[in-house]
Amino acid sequence: VGCFVLARHLLRQSAIQQSNKVEKGVQLNSPFLKDTSVVKASVDTIYTTLCDTYNGALDEEEQSEMSLDRRFCTKAWNKTMEDCERERMKRHDQLGCFDYDYWISAQDWDVLSYKIEKVSMQDATHAVVYVVLKNREVKTLFQLWMRKEDGHWRIDDLRSDSEAPSSLMQIARDYIAE
Repeated sequence: VGCFVLARHLLRQSAIQQSNKVEKGVQLNSPFLKDTSVVKASVDTIYTTLCDTYNGALDEEEQSEMSLDRRFCTKAWNKTMEDCERERMKRHDQLGCFDYDYWISAQDWDVLSYKIEKVSMQDATHAVVYVVLKNREVKTLFQLWMRKEDGHWRIDDLRSDSEAPSSLMQIARDYIAE
């Protein structure tokens, strides 16, 4: 009877440990990683707002770059961009980190539109989304490095195939470190 009780206890402990592992992380073969609908819906919201902003459908308060950053980017992104702005002011630099609008990877725009090409889940809290932004007749491919933060999918880094093919976060960090 004692061996039976001990074996049952060990099996139960093993099951509890396995359950805790599953709760703490999504397995790579999890169906969750195949369901990209929540990430896609977040990016749809971001880029619909972006296009409405640049196409003049929103009021002026909602049209600032910083407003988009605060609404749709991670805390780390916002802190880095705020540090860039402080550094720009300290240096009395007119341009700062970027000499173009990083949201559209251009200095000028006409009517913007977008298409989500692909959503790739990295794990339960990270995804890479490929978006094509059309500005005039120019199409720019963006990679959005997304992170789930405070229950929402937010942009953690942004890369485009035009002006700055490298990470915007890295460009900002390099500017701060100069």
